[in-house]
Amino acid sequence: SAALVRGLCTLPAPPSVVTVSPRNARKASALFEEFPQRVRVAKSNQQVVDQSDVVFIGVLPAIAEDTVRSLKFKPTHTVISLVSTAQMEALREWCVNVPASNVVRAIPLPPVAKHKGATV
Repeated sequence: SAALVRGLCTLPAPPSVVTVSPRNARKASALFEEFPQRVRVAKSNQQVVDQSDVVFIGVLPAIAEDTVRSLKFKPTHTVISLVSTAQMEALREWCVNVPASNVVRAIPLPPVAKHKGATV
């Protein structure tokens, strides 16, 4: 979610780097242009995982399982799913090598881009 990236990049103490997927080139490019000191566009989804400790999964429900199963996670990763329709049991199964307690769901609402509203 672009709103989530905007929110992260404008925190008082933002992450040093936010690596985004190249899946939607237009959105990735726009985020890089908006935050050139923070946003990096990876060459692949796997590169996002390889360069991250915390991985946000924000894909359409129809491709969620195939997308997540194609990724190689480490036991140290925390995976936060933004796919509201995916069952937690399934998400934890798809995230091979990640402890179940490190796979969670978040539903960010658009105001998170301005540090307003809630992420449930």
